[in-house]
Amino acid sequence: MRPKKKTKFDHEVIEKAWDHFRNFLDSCAEEGNEEGDIDELHEITKNLEDTSLGCDANVCDTIQLGSTREELLPILVSMAHYHLANNIISQTVDQENDTAQDKAILKHLQASLHHFPHNCSTWSVGANYARMQQSASLSTICQWFKNAATCASALRTQTLDLLEGKNDVDEESVKEWLELLILNGMTGTEYVGSDVKEEISEEEEEDDEQDNEESLEEGFFSSSSVEATSRFMGAMIQSTLGNHDDALCALQHFDLTHRIHPNVWECKVNDKQQKDLDGPTFFRGEVLPKKLYDKMCQVFAPDAAYWKESDYAHR
Repeated sequence: MRPKKKTKFDHEVIEKAWDHFRNFLDSCAEEGNEEGDIDELHEITKNLEDTSLGCDANVCDTIQLGSTREELLPILVSMAHYHLANNIISQTVDQENDTAQDKAILKHLQASLHHFPHNCSTWSVGANYARMQQSASLSTICQWFKNAATCASALRTQTLDLLEGKNDVDEESVKEWLELLILNGMTGTEYVGSDVKEEISEEEEEDDEQDNEESLEEGFFSSSSVEATSRFMGAMIQSTLGNHDDALCALQHFDLTHRIHPNVWECKVNDKQQKDLDGPTFFRGEVLPKKLYDKMCQVFAPDAAYWKESDYAHR
């Protein structure tokens, strides 16, 4: 969305802000520094916080992405606040509640949505943090996950349209902002190159060709991981609340053929059974074939790549 006032930013300010963000991204790629150099983010918020970047829009409004770097500055500031909030959240894992940290997280999440109300990553991480801290009702958390999914879907579509020339975006620097800032950073959409595409089965490739509007000759763009995670989390919580029709609406966006029946969700044990339960249910013996069991132990081992690549600690 466009700023409330057409505050003019000179070329040097814009370049400097983007350099700080690129430096942050590069620092995240360094081994042993997954959280990145947050000082780069503080430089962005410090230099641009006092400018008129606040948006008039709310999350229900139609998203209208700008086609210049100046128009995209609110999104840059929004993402800086998102990463700052996420950094603090990562430090609170397995720690007792800290009022000061909670306030800092809330401050950055609110600032992120103030500058860009459609920031799907902020809605998603905010919903998950509220779920972990039990600081909001489940119905409210479901709505936040729904906001995240809706915005992620719309942002991905619009950004791809801009990148593929369906709207007037000529500057390569603007396309860099769109891809790194929104497509990769905000929606969790990645470009899959031709070398990976060749490994896709013929059946999957045929399905991909049908969606040629999202595919480029060299490869294609993945679906949004933020949208997928948000829809899944929303569906799971809706099911626990007994809102199975709402859960089904979210699940219909996945390539699924089956779901857990509502009767299973609503199944309850009587008081006597509840008293007899001593800890979680577990099975003895060979429930799974040994080959499959060994593979699952490998995939979900404490030091397996799954935990890092799925960003599990921040969900």
